[in-house]
Amino acid sequence: MREINSSMKIQYAQRLLLSFGLILFLLLYYLESAHANGGGGNVYIEPSVTLIDQSIKINPGTYMTYTLDGLTPGAKTGIKINVTGGMNNDIFAYLLDTENYSRFIRKQKFLTYIQNSKVVYQNAFELSLPQSGPYYLVLDNTNSILSSKNVQVYVMSVLNQPSEQHIALKKGLEEFYGKLSEMFDFPGFNMYVRHCGEENAFSSPDITICFELMEGAYKRGNRTFIAWTMLHELGHSLLRLWDYPLWDNEDAADEFVTVLVLMWNNSGARVALRQAVSELLSKRSDLEAKALLTRSDRHSISIQRARNILQWEQNADDLKRRWFKIFVPHIKTYQLQQLKSKPESWMDLYLIENELKRR
Repeated sequence: MREINSSMKIQYAQRLLLSFGLILFLLLYYLESAHANGGGGNVYIEPSVTLIDQSIKINPGTYMTYTLDGLTPGAKTGIKINVTGGMNNDIFAYLLDTENYSRFIRKQKFLTYIQNSKVVYQNAFELSLPQSGPYYLVLDNTNSILSSKNVQVYVMSVLNQPSEQHIALKKGLEEFYGKLSEMFDFPGFNMYVRHCGEENAFSSPDITICFELMEGAYKRGNRTFIAWTMLHELGHSLLRLWDYPLWDNEDAADEFVTVLVLMWNNSGARVALRQAVSELLSKRSDLEAKALLTRSDRHSISIQRARNILQWEQNADDLKRRWFKIFVPHIKTYQLQQLKSKPESWMDLYLIENELKRR
């Protein structure tokens, strides 16, 4: 029997939020020429933390216990368990209070907060617990005589109020949105950061960034990939709000963020570009191709996305000229005047002048 206390995970969650705050400063650096006065959207940060995110091997005839404490009574606690091993890829999962955990240890009858406690391959539970704890999450393989089980366990919990890191993250995103709205004209949209149950980000055109995606990038040592992902989803949102027909095309969103990075042309932006290529090249193309046979996904295989980015970078001036025609009608007047006074070689000055006259 092994036991792990979840309180040490809270420090990890705080470091993660701080890490994303640093990514926001990188995004703000990209937009350094803009002058933020706020925008027409809202930023929502779920005040939640990841308590457990671990892959473990549970030997036959044994169990693993995680202690959960300091929870917010009545708030959401989410548990996700994946299991492989043995003939049936299964394990029993119990969430117990102190009394019932004591009964479990003494091999007496007990009550668990998890219904359908037998997990086969994968299951997720969303609970509202009556007390702050402690609670005990037990992954029980004692019924197995021969087979070890490989288990991925993930537990998150909503706090009763946002932490300093949550507040800083919200402030950073609001500043990012404000600077963006000083650069471009667009209808307002909302931005969310929350737990989603998977590594993902999406646009509707409201943008959602999942904590799981941030955690994955953090663990892989590729933090600036979050900045790339944010701008990728921004591409979907702005192209949709500007009524362009390819707003839902993933390659178009990749091209959008690539051209923004190339237009900004600073060292921080280039780091994000390289990190994005590195992240995409690290993916297993064979597994991605197999997954496409069973589910719908508009993304190209990651290795092709990386090749696209490298090719666009090699033809940077042509890419910037083409996208500049799309951007100009939506660039703020002040910004157009700045561009007119100090045009880059790839900019169409005639296009800028005509747009300013039209206004």
